[in-house]
Amino acid sequence: MQNEKCKMKNAKSEDGAFDPVCLQVKRKGGTDLIIMQPGYSGRVVEAEGFSTDAAYAVATLSAGRPKRVTLFGGTCARIGDVALKLNAATLRGKISAVDRARRTVRIEGFSSELNLAGQRVRFHNRRHSAMYTIVSAQALTDGVWELTLDFDSCIGAGKVTGVADGILKSRGQMVFAGLTAKGDGTFVDRYSEYAGATVENASGGGAFAIRGITGIIAYYNQPHDVHIDREAHPEANAATLRKSYPEGSEFFVYDYGVGDEAEVLNWATATKSGDSWEVRSVGEACRV
Repeated sequence: MQNEKCKMKNAKSEDGAFDPVCLQVKRKGGTDLIIMQPGYSGRVVEAEGFSTDAAYAVATLSAGRPKRVTLFGGTCARIGDVALKLNAATLRGKISAVDRARRTVRIEGFSSELNLAGQRVRFHNRRHSAMYTIVSAQALTDGVWELTLDFDSCIGAGKVTGVADGILKSRGQMVFAGLTAKGDGTFVDRYSEYAGATVENASGGGAFAIRGITGIIAYYNQPHDVHIDREAHPEANAATLRKSYPEGSEFFVYDYGVGDEAEVLNWATATKSGDSWEVRSVGEACRV
């Protein structure tokens, strides 16, 4: 087997990120062309007659003829007279409901005919990002899906010792409590695990996006302040918080919450079978 880097067209990065790369892998029985663009840019690059706008794309050739074409996180991949096309590089929706006990989320905005089971889904907002594997997916109505995820989304818990405007006071051990006051009324994140996460009470109510959690992380039963994101929740004053979080009650911090964005990278694979092509994909309008 022989590997070599290929010369590429239109491969110079314009945003300071890593330049796209193409590797040519020559092996017994065929050749693989592998194109990688770190961070999806949507730019079409080309090497050895293989062009794509995808984050990752692979073309497998036998005797100089394409036998398989794969793209991931893009809309097109072409080699010779074979072109694989998708309507969108990323499937995008928004969380409209969660069921923590069942590990399910309801997503609005996805198209109706998708093969989502087994895919990775990313939930994110302006401060937080987390990825889960979709165990099963059920289309409820047009554009609305219920996804069952692989892991519990809880990343922290504690007991309320009091409230203030925009703050839940507590004691416990918050392993990633990295929000640190700078002294000028602003904060800096030493860690990012809790920034942008969602806090809820034991019954699943009182949901707020949080700015982060302050306090010492090394010892159990230490004081911690859960800072609500006041830009997202200006209503979160002490009186409002006290209704959902009375002293002595429990709270839980989760990776995602209602209103967070959801996205799945689109992908497709076309394999030559006789005189036709067999196509597998997430299902978003794939065509050859």
